[in-house]
Amino acid sequence: MKVELIYGEKFDSLQEMKSSILKFFIIAYVNIQHWVM
Repeated sequence: MKVELIYGEKFDSLQEMKSSILKFFIIAYVNIQHWVM
C-alpha cells in the first residue's frame, strides 16, 4: 500500500506514515514550546 502526502513523500506502509506524522508533531510541539518560552 502506497500512501502519498500532499508534499509528495511516499510511504511504503501506513505505520511508516504514522511514525513520520508523529515525529512532525513532536518537532512542531517542541518549536512552539521554544517560541512561547
